[in-house]
Amino acid sequence: MKIGNDVLAIAGHNPANAMTPTGIVRQWLADARSVGHSLATAREVILSVVQQRCDRGSGKGKAPKWFNVPVSEAIRSGCVSHGVSTEIVDKPIKDAWRDHVNFRAKRGEKSKSYAEFAAEWRQRNAA
Repeated sequence: MKIGNDVLAIAGHNPANAMTPTGIVRQWLADARSVGHSLATAREVILSVVQQRCDRGSGKGKAPKWFNVPVSEAIRSGCVSHGVSTEIVDKPIKDAWRDHVNFRAKRGEKSKSYAEFAAEWRQRNAA
């Protein structure tokens, strides 16, 4: 409920007065847990994506369901872009992480956290 209210507040709604359903936030949390994210990481990813969309102006005033595609993608990839340079540098790692998560999910296995995966990837691919 708290994260749902935070999503509403970031999007410009007053959580105390909003009649907007926030049930999709529970699904995002369940999806994040299923790919191995902690509650803290899931919260960070969800709120970061919503904040980024609202900062760009496209998400202001929207219901939580409107953020479903970008939040779901961020949960699957384990990443939130914080700037253009980070996005460019981390793209190969994000792509490899996404493949790792999808492969493990198909086999019903728990995937590695993004931080752990990225550290191993950088070590393997260090020049």
